[in-house]
Amino acid sequence: MIYPFLAFSAIFNLITSVITGIFVYSKNKQNPINRTFAIFCLFVALWSLGYFFPFTPNNSELTLLSERLLHIGALFIGVAQFHFVCTIIGIAQEKKRLIWLGYIFNLATLPFVYTRWFIPRVVPKGPLTYYPDVGVVYHIWLFVWVAYIAYAMYLLYTYYKKSTGIRRYQLKLIFIGDTIAFVAGSTNYLLAYNIDIAPYATIFSSAHVIFLAYAVVKYRFLDLRLNLSKGVKRIISFILASLVFFGIVVYGWIIVNLRPALAGFIGLIFFALCQTALNQLLDSNSFYKFFHKTLNYHNFVDFKKIIDDFKNKVPFYTHLEEFEKQMLKTFCQNLRISAARIVVIRKDNKDKIYYKFRHLIRYFETHHDFLVTEEINLQQNNDEKKIIFLSELKQLGQVCFPLYQADRKLIGFFVLGRKPFDDPYSKEELSLLNTTARYIALSLSVILYNYELHIEIAEKTKNLREQNKEIKKLFKMQSDFIAVTAHEFRTPLSIALFQLEELLDESSAQFKQGDSIQTIKSSLENLKYLTQKLFDVQLYDLNKVEIRPITVDVVKFVNDIFLDFRNIMAEKQIIFKLFNHLKQTDHRIYMDELRMRQVLNNILSNAYKFVDNRGKIYIDLRKDAADIIISIADNGPGIADSEKQRVFEKFQTKKASMAMGIGLGLYISKKIVELHKGQIWVENADLGGAKFCIKLNLSSVK
Repeated sequence: MIYPFLAFSAIFNLITSVITGIFVYSKNKQNPINRTFAIFCLFVALWSLGYFFPFTPNNSELTLLSERLLHIGALFIGVAQFHFVCTIIGIAQEKKRLIWLGYIFNLATLPFVYTRWFIPRVVPKGPLTYYPDVGVVYHIWLFVWVAYIAYAMYLLYTYYKKSTGIRRYQLKLIFIGDTIAFVAGSTNYLLAYNIDIAPYATIFSSAHVIFLAYAVVKYRFLDLRLNLSKGVKRIISFILASLVFFGIVVYGWIIVNLRPALAGFIGLIFFALCQTALNQLLDSNSFYKFFHKTLNYHNFVDFKKIIDDFKNKVPFYTHLEEFEKQMLKTFCQNLRISAARIVVIRKDNKDKIYYKFRHLIRYFETHHDFLVTEEINLQQNNDEKKIIFLSELKQLGQVCFPLYQADRKLIGFFVLGRKPFDDPYSKEELSLLNTTARYIALSLSVILYNYELHIEIAEKTKNLREQNKEIKKLFKMQSDFIAVTAHEFRTPLSIALFQLEELLDESSAQFKQGDSIQTIKSSLENLKYLTQKLFDVQLYDLNKVEIRPITVDVVKFVNDIFLDFRNIMAEKQIIFKLFNHLKQTDHRIYMDELRMRQVLNNILSNAYKFVDNRGKIYIDLRKDAADIIISIADNGPGIADSEKQRVFEKFQTKKASMAMGIGLGLYISKKIVELHKGQIWVENADLGGAKFCIKLNLSSVK
């Protein structure tokens, strides 16, 4: 009676292994895990195929042939399982030599399978008429086989203890399934070593298939987006219908004493009816309701209730701070998720966010599905292909949902951390959260619109205030300019009018007329000069001034200016000195001599005005690398630090000395120096006053 049971076990293990291996391999032929699992299923199928050769009580030769055939597949099951486990946990490359050593060892053992060194004969054992004795090669092979299986289970358990989240649950299911399968399959070796236990548990050798199917459905193993497809449903229906078939055959043949053929025929009818009914059930909504209750978390209803309550409140938030506060309360406090946040892409942080998450943003611009960090990490390990946005995804959290406006423009991410106890998110939870992300995106669009509108209003208000300040400043400058100009124009005109009055005075002496007329001429020429300055400023503002550079001996140039001012300085008994630190070869420079003379004249004239009698004015000429620096220092009142940047602006002059100019000389000087690609600045002089420095490059001015 054990023979039909063994035959059925062989059929059951063969079909489940073949179907599962083909299904898993077809899902992703490039994935090393899928390939190694398919290889493992192939060897299990070859081992099961041996049971098709009947354990015939009256034919020892046929039984011996059957035992030898089934060991062709059994040889490689141990190393194939080890290879599969190493690939799952990502150490296949590290264990590459040991894997190949296992395959080579079994290939070397294969020729001995049909010799007396492996299975010399079959003899009566236990309830079986014939069962194999084993030879010396069999002992060696079985030791290696057990070692590979044990090491594989050890690695699987070790990595299971280290893992977290969905990875931990996947490894746990594989470990349990493989443990049951190999314990059940190992019962075939007990009678071979004269342990009187028949291999009744052989049918449970397919336990790894059942647990694998559970891992695929609940924890998305091998295919991260796998639904309960028709392939999985048909495997489930076949397994359950086969169990019904087996029960009817055993009951009819052994209990009712029906003929084996009749019992098998009745069993096939029930098999067909059961499989048809199961297929319809698995395709129906009723199954999914049951499926959700049994495979999903027991608290999914509570999870959904909390999320629905949050979704109902989402549309009523108008400020991001309030929204984030409610989000933290919902996900972190109520659901005890480790973290919950929204990364918002706004105008004021767009560049920063794009720089930090540029690869992830590019992905979400073309792919609108959410991402689970652990699954993407597994995918990278399995495909052995780098996913460029993975590191950015890890910075965010465990699950990342893209948020889009109505026009599909990405406006941010909705990110969640890990669940309590590192439990993985189920498919139903992720689907619910994905729907919630759409509500968040809609509310966030309104919040961002209000925020950007507020920012825009604030910016325009600020600009208006700045413009108002600038207008007030311009009005003040205009007022100052008019006051200064009126004062400067009034002085020469007053002198001219006074002199004209003298000419008209009949009592005036005739010899005074020539001097008076000359005074009038000088005053009017001064007025013309001031007017010309105003026109010059306009030309500089419009960038209409051109320079005409020539090669100039800078020492002679500065010395000539020094000589021109020496007599003027003597009128106030000013100590006026020139210090030349240039070498003979450093004399020549390329510049517009006339305009640069105007610059030095302006600075020296200002120094003369502000230095008291018997004061000091020094001109210094020196070289700094490839530059010539001309500095003019005095011991006058100096310039305050707060005014040093403003002295080169238009109409900047001391109010107490308003009669000395209208504040255009230094502004024009700065423009001239800049046209020579040079620099001009003012600093505190060692003499106690101001020191104006001019830096010109020795190279040509283009």
